[in-house]
Amino acid sequence: MTIKTINDLDKLYDAGVKEYNGMFVCPVCEKEYKTKKGAESHVSKRDCYDLQDMFKSTQMELMAYGVYKELIMAASPNANMDIRTYRKSPYYNGTIRFVLFSNINEIAEQKQAYLTWLNEFKNCSNINSMLSAAIKESNLREFRLFLQKFPQFIESETYYKRHYDKLVSDGQFFIRSLEKAKVSLQFILNAPDFPFEQVMESMDADYQIRFEELANRVLTEVV
Repeated sequence: MTIKTINDLDKLYDAGVKEYNGMFVCPVCEKEYKTKKGAESHVSKRDCYDLQDMFKSTQMELMAYGVYKELIMAASPNANMDIRTYRKSPYYNGTIRFVLFSNINEIAEQKQAYLTWLNEFKNCSNINSMLSAAIKESNLREFRLFLQKFPQFIESETYYKRHYDKLVSDGQFFIRSLEKAKVSLQFILNAPDFPFEQVMESMDADYQIRFEELANRVLTEVV
């Protein structure tokens, strides 16, 4: 199974439950349910195909296993959480997919905060709903805006010191760092040693527009 295949399956899941001859059918495995609620509950788990053939005993699986342990521990601290239990759990696919999504979107350092945000602000009260919501780009964009509006949750100073030279010299890196909430807009505007006007003047017009759009969203949109 390839990443492209996973993306194709996502599109099928996103299309939702189908109805044939009075039965409600999963668009991926074609399992039939008598009620729409039962079918939707099945589809929401996104686990009716097996990712173990692709990821078993890989670094990706170990990272997903770490996410699994954190989620299970929060719900049931005394639960059995060894790797064998994980591989048989209904959360295997969801955690693998979340780690893939995290790596592609560069949120590895923010994933715990992201999951907490989903729980508290998106009413993801169980693990399946949280893992399903976590891989939606619309939720990630909203989470990043939330971080910019509450910059105390961003490790801005560490990122700023580590990447200062590139933030000053590379317009694309600068705007992407803000869009990804790696550094807060507030921190940049208040940093006494950051040549903000120089950076803005040297950036391509497209990046300047993106900066203005982000600044307007931070100032005006409600989260």
